[in-house]
Amino acid sequence: MKNYSANVLGGWAELTELWVREGSRNRGVGRWLVEHAAGWLRLAGRDRVVLCVDGDDEEAGRGRFYRRFGWEVLARLTLSWEPG
Repeated sequence: MKNYSANVLGGWAELTELWVREGSRNRGVGRWLVEHAAGWLRLAGRDRVVLCVDGDDEEAGRGRFYRRFGWEVLARLTLSWEPG
């Protein structure tokens, strides 16, 4: 199956599944991963990053983590149904 999103989104990339083990948090590991991923994305011609942070992630501080890079919220999605 072809991936058409790269054509539609031009220089955009998606950052997914960043996770740092509990014992390694608050030591700069996450920052290092994001900075190096962003560097690789720039080399690949991507100059914009989109990512998703759900409500649980926001409560755990992950939204605050990404805002430290100067990234901001473009949209907030809410469920219109009850999960389960």
